[in-house]
Amino acid sequence: MESERDTRTGRRCWKAGLLLLLVVGLCAAPALASDGVLEINQAKVIKAGGFPYVISQNGSYRLTSNLDVTIAADPKNTAAIEVVALDATIDLNGFSILGPAVCSGIPVTSCSNTGTGAGVFSLNGIVVRNGTIRGMGGAGIVAIRGSVERVHVIGNGSDGIYGAAIVMNCNVEMNGQSGIYTNGLVIGNSVMWNKADGIFVLLEATVSGNNSSSNGRNGITVSTTGVVSNNTATGNASWGLSLAVNTVGYVGNVLYNNNGGIANPQVVGGFNLGQNLCNAALCP
Repeated sequence: MESERDTRTGRRCWKAGLLLLLVVGLCAAPALASDGVLEINQAKVIKAGGFPYVISQNGSYRLTSNLDVTIAADPKNTAAIEVVALDATIDLNGFSILGPAVCSGIPVTSCSNTGTGAGVFSLNGIVVRNGTIRGMGGAGIVAIRGSVERVHVIGNGSDGIYGAAIVMNCNVEMNGQSGIYTNGLVIGNSVMWNKADGIFVLLEATVSGNNSSSNGRNGITVSTTGVVSNNTATGNASWGLSLAVNTVGYVGNVLYNNNGGIANPQVVGGFNLGQNLCNAALCP
């Protein structure tokens, strides 16, 4: 039969073991801010093994410093943040993600140090907001079915924002391909000086309230169906609006000095729903 001394000793050992497990668990858990948001910064990325920083846990994340991918062994082909979780929100919190690419020309004619590395890469419908992504070797943001809001995306080697279902209130400038290349809702963005199209939407487009100017190809392209309303497109090398025939309506847009100058047509395709201005006159 177990003695009372043995029982007390067993209890002490069990409590000590439980305390050790709790301490280990707390040390292994991601760092949380007081509001429960998981924090990401350069020091944490380096401690975790370097770029890309992989997000595998659903939740909300916030940058607390810039992330500089140029320290990676192959920075042009390295992502800053790769999201494999199914539900994540990344608040850049006013900070920047910085890569090695440098783009030149207005609009862009060439970029150096290009590759496949994105600032944020996800196939799972994430949200990215509130900061800057500059100079990544590939796209600034790849957010398939995701949402990108209030982000400055500048000087990346490929598209500025690729694949998002919603792009709102972003500044997208001087990228090595299209500024915004996506499906869905594109609202209230400023898109300028990109090498290819300012805005290119494949499917089910709602494109409204954007300024797409001085891009190397079309201001706004919609290739299948949708509505293009209340946008401004000026000084783009090719069409102000390039729209699928009979399946894209356009209304209330202001188009000026595209397609080689004010003497040239500003729109190709689509169907005119009215109140569009082409070089200060109603569009035909």
